[in-house]
Amino acid sequence: MKTQEEYIEELKSHRESLKKNRDSALEQTDKLILALTSGALTVSFAFLDGIVDLKVATNVGLIEWAWILWTTSLIVSLAAFILSYHIFRIDAKRIGLKIDNNGKDTEKTKKMKATKDYLSCWTRLGNWISIFSFVIGLVFFIGFININIYGA
Repeated sequence: MKTQEEYIEELKSHRESLKKNRDSALEQTDKLILALTSGALTVSFAFLDGIVDLKVATNVGLIEWAWILWTTSLIVSLAAFILSYHIFRIDAKRIGLKIDNNGKDTEKTKKMKATKDYLSCWTRLGNWISIFSFVIGLVFFIGFININIYGA
């Protein structure tokens, strides 16, 4: 069985781990958003500029929907990114309050945990919407390419 001091030290260690993970997650999310969205948009614009002329292209709605979905992916990813930051901030503060209260939960820490859990659900949903939007946009883009290059 852990002593109270050991438990407090464990909480402090966990808080530091949260801070490190938050910083890493923020950096990785930023890189992922920039790479996927800008890459997809750049490739699609280059494709239109060098290979297919929009004036003679068919099913232009496919490329337009791809752009809409990729933009949606970017916006939702950014919202999830911001929510993640707040989740880590809330949890680090909650653990700090538990440390100050000798490892015991208070009404405030319980509310903070509920808020963190609520925001975490929205973040997960946002991540899935972002992935789904990106993939469906990619399918539309591939369909547009297939129709306009290969005439399928």
